[in-house]
Amino acid sequence: MWSVKRSVMIKKGLSLFAILIMTTASVWAADFEINTEYKNGTVTLSGTIDEARVNKLVSIDIKSADNRNVHLAFANTDDMGEFSYCFKPADENGDEFKTETYTVRVGAAGLDKPIEKPLEYSSPKQIEALIKELHAVDTEDKGEDETAAELLKIFDGKLKFFDVDDKYYYRLSEEQRKSICAALIGKTGSFDEISSAAEKAYAIVLLNTITKDEVKEVLSEYENIYKLQNIDIYNEYKSLSNTDRFDELFLKFDFKNEDNVKKAFAESTLLSKIASAQPGEIKKLFSTYESDFSFSLSEYEEADIDKIAYGIAGRFYASMDELRKAVDSLISESNNQNNQNNDKNRNSGGRSASVSIKGTSPQNTPQEDIERFSDLNGFEWARSSIEEMAKRDIISGVGDNRFEPGRVISREEFVKIVLCGFGLYDDADYNEISFDDVSKDDWAYPYIKCAYAKGVIKGVSDTDFGKGSPISREDMAVITNRAMKIAGFKLERLYENKEFSDSNDISDYAAESVRELALSGVINGFETGNFEPKLSATRAEAAVMINNVIKQEV
Repeated sequence: MWSVKRSVMIKKGLSLFAILIMTTASVWAADFEINTEYKNGTVTLSGTIDEARVNKLVSIDIKSADNRNVHLAFANTDDMGEFSYCFKPADENGDEFKTETYTVRVGAAGLDKPIEKPLEYSSPKQIEALIKELHAVDTEDKGEDETAAELLKIFDGKLKFFDVDDKYYYRLSEEQRKSICAALIGKTGSFDEISSAAEKAYAIVLLNTITKDEVKEVLSEYENIYKLQNIDIYNEYKSLSNTDRFDELFLKFDFKNEDNVKKAFAESTLLSKIASAQPGEIKKLFSTYESDFSFSLSEYEEADIDKIAYGIAGRFYASMDELRKAVDSLISESNNQNNQNNDKNRNSGGRSASVSIKGTSPQNTPQEDIERFSDLNGFEWARSSIEEMAKRDIISGVGDNRFEPGRVISREEFVKIVLCGFGLYDDADYNEISFDDVSKDDWAYPYIKCAYAKGVIKGVSDTDFGKGSPISREDMAVITNRAMKIAGFKLERLYENKEFSDSNDISDYAAESVRELALSGVINGFETGNFEPKLSATRAEAAVMINNVIKQEV
């Protein structure tokens, strides 16, 4: 025998049925569930009107697709405000419900209008006939494609039987619809087995057709099929503040089965988390979800893992392969640097000199003998800006001839670069600042004090500067645009118009700054066409932005 269950949960804002007397204007919370049991040919409605509405009458009215009243009944709530009503679908003439969409309306005194929700019902007699029709398809001496094509002729007209939402179904190509029917071949058991196979195949194929805006909706609608909520990394996905990057990465996969969906989900979640994570968070992701990465860090020493975490934190990688290449590059650079240092130690009996540049103005005389940073491989787009800024004494390395271009940059680090780059820093006797998170002992205190006094910064709130927090790309644009105007810099407009694909994600306070810097060519988006305003900025990006302003100042 066959058994199919369909449930619809309705929460909040539910209403009263017009047949009941409304004696109060209060609106109570309510929900109810529809459970269709085809094995027994019954439909059960159960729910809660309100705990305060005990032993009250509940009205149940069912209308057909052409708005005819086909069933009317009443039930009482118990001492918990709950009700339940079970019936065999038949109208007032005793005729069995046909296969179509009905409207269930539930009401009770105290609700301002009827609770209304659809009931997708399939007649047991029609289901039995459909099973026979499917089993009658001759598969002997036929290939899978031909058999699937015959099944499709039946399947296309019977979507309601299979729990398939036609909202998406008819966007599928004929080949995709045939692939769903191919999953039915050999299913000679109950209708429950056939329906489950069809729904599962449909949910997988559907992922190859949806748009970025539909990812969240479809994952939620078919979560019982994908079973994503059962895997550990699901909580990381739920914690994403913005899923745009996840949606973009997820849709790059070719979906074939449930395992494939889980792999795409895990990798897209991890890459999205890395794009906004701090080094400490990166290490935790690798240790907690090691099996979800396409490679392991267990082969590396702890010191190497630290370098990897700093190198990839806050960067957007389009795939696990791209991330792996970045990790390999970081390890290779580290090994080369260690070898160079060992050679220098053997030849000179001491350690190699590190780069430490602490200039204050772009007008400083360039240092012709400056040693280039050794860790800029993979950052060719930023190399010239980093080297030029170092020659001008605006930026400094982190020792051992390293710049760490991919590491996220903090708000105070960026403020110092802006002041030094635009010649705004001085040690005048400005008023003391009163940010709770900045003390006079902090190395950045004089820079933050100067920037605040000149109106370059405002802090993340009235009481906090945001010390130690990574600066977002949009905040970097705001501070840069504000500082260059204070410094009297004027930029030439290179474009009449320049829009980013994710312009709507840019905060209102940052929109004008991003627009002005984009039109002058100071900032650019990613290859995707996005600006990624909330993404943490890196040291390389900061160097490029400030250097672009300095070069273009007219």
